Amino acid sequence: YEILARSQRDAHRNEVPAAFVADSARGKDGAALDAMVVERLLTWLGQHGEAIWDSEPASFSVNLSIGAIEDEGFPQRIEQWLTQFNVPAEYIGFEITEFACVQCKPAVQRFVDAIEKIGCFLVIDNFSFDSSIFQMLGSKALRHVKLDPKVTTAAMKDKLPQALVVAILQAGKVLGVHCVAKRVES
Repeated sequence: YEILARSQRDAHRNEVPAAFVADSARGKDGAALDAMVVERLLTWLGQHGEAIWDSEPASFSVNLSIGAIEDEGFPQRIEQWLTQFNVPAEYIGFEITEFACVQCKPAVQRFVDAIEKIGCFLVIDNFSFDSSIFQMLGSKALRHVKLDPKVTTAAMKDKLPQALVVAILQAGKVLGVHCVAKRVES
């Protein structure tokens, strides 16, 4: 399951409004919003998790803002909440966009190293095979890459993007990473 933040008035939307994300993406506001989402998720899973773990295999991922990634104390709070609410770390993942991986490389690497030690998993969102993040593909925490919708949409029409999708899928197979194609309509 992918956990997405919503305001009450936007709960009916299929996407998070860009203005909602933009206002909270950087700095302390982003970290605070993401902390609230993670803590609420882990609190809920602490109360209902056994029924979920016993009924079906499930995992939960939370999209992270750059603010949360840059907050050096964020992984310690995650670890504290996992322990406090008795939630197995392997069921919890964090989605980081490829853009954030490129723009905030040292902070992302620090965060990925921390969640790898905790036992949580990583999802790279809007993945386009940017060579500057190839080293992250070797992380033991990496479980999924979600293909950039621009790549999957273009692959429906042109051979070069098709080849890129095939290359990403093959790399995923070799690395044991699942690939998710976004906005595929046929």
